Parts: sequence; structure tokens; C-alpha cells
Amino acid sequence: MCLLAFDFDGTIAKDGQVPANVVESLRRAAAQSYALFLVTGRLYRQASIDAIVPWLTGIVWENGAVIEHLPSCHIALPFGTIPDAMIHELTQLGIEVIRGKAIAATWAHHEPRLQPITAKYEDRITFEYNKGALMILPRGANKASGLQQLLAYAGLDGEPVIAFGDGENDQTLLEMAHLGIAVQDAVPSLRTRAGRVTRLPGPDGVVEVLHDLLASRDREQNSCTTQNRDRWIEMLHEL
Repeated sequence: MCLLAFDFDGTIAKDGQVPANVVESLRRAAAQSYALFLVTGRLYRQASIDAIVPWLTGIVWENGAVIEHLPSCHIALPFGTIPDAMIHELTQLGIEVIRGKAIAATWAHHEPRLQPITAKYEDRITFEYNKGALMILPRGANKASGLQQLLAYAGLDGEPVIAFGDGENDQTLLEMAHLGIAVQDAVPSLRTRAGRVTRLPGPDGVVEVLHDLLASRDREQNSCTTQNRDRWIEMLHEL
């Protein structure tokens, strides 16, 4: 089996919604036996994804800190949570902090005020930036490590992955994939490191690649099985 992993905002979603053409492309991919994963920085269950849940095998929430395996309803926090005491100290300073199941989020311009407090917890936390947002995560959590934890639980670790993203926090996800794809309007740092950059921006770029991937009439070449895995990976780089 081969896997497709998608960031949410700016990648498969525009203004928080997944367009109909993306929903249809994901349905077609699932019908061809690809396992689909959503990998998002969104806080747990804070995304409008009802239209695509039927086609997903699992979801990585909170930038890797929360994993959800949909067939078994398994939810885990493989890296633990950030310290409650730290959040209390930050709110006492008047810094707006949104708390998730395992992480907290604020704005990057608050970082100078955060540092005296977060420095005391540096062995337990890490930071992730994304388009002006700042996430405080339990140490070890990122999109790649979260997806790896979920794949291990699902018995899919080691299977080939295509990953799609648009932001700074998608870097680890694209690096762990056999092919990392940045949409055309991704941040420059991601585009320069991606294995492929789509011709079209945002969700339309994802549809573009999935069309290329799924359009072949030769299903044996287009699908990924144990017997043709090497050829499948080679084909991805030729798209």
C-alpha cells in the first residue's frame, strides 16, 4: 500500500473549507487503495473535515502531538503535553494563548515576551512557526514524527509516502516522504526544498498532482503494490 499525506490550511483547504474538486480527488485516490492521512497544525477536532473523513485512514493533529486512527477510534498523545505551569505563567503575563489537547498556540510577535518563561521548560518543549503563528509543542513532536507514530500504530510504517504542504511547519513532513510536494503558493523555503512544486496554487495544485497520479489507464503502474513499489516511486518523480 502507498500513502498520501496532506496538510490542511492552504494545501487541501481554502479559507478553512475543502473544495469539492479536492473531495472528489481524495475519493478517487481512496478508491484506488491509497491510504490517506491528514497532517495538520490545527488543534484537535478544530477543522471542517466531515466531507473527507470517509476517505481518511488517520489524522495527525496539533502539528504531530495528537494522532487519531479512524478505523479503530484510537487517539494518542505520543509525546505527552506541554506543562500546565508554563501555560499559567504565560497567561499571567497577559499573553493570548490558545490551548489544545497537547500544545498551545499564540502569535510569533509574542516570542520576546515568551522567552523568559519558556526557557525554564526548554528540555520539555519545542517551537514551530507557521505564517505568523507560533506553536509550543511537547519536545519531539512535529508533523513527521507524529505521522510516523500513526503509521506505526496502523502497521504501515515503511510504506512509500507522498506528502503535500505549503507552510514552514510542513518541512519535516515533506522531508520524511518519498516525494515531498509543495503547492505553487507555498512559502519560499518549502518550495526550494520540495521534490516537486505544483503549477497551480493551493488545493488546485493538489488536484493537479492527484490527476496526474490517478489518470493512468494502466492501473498496475498507477497503483502501489509490493510487486511494483520501486516502479511506483520512480513514476512519482517523473510526474
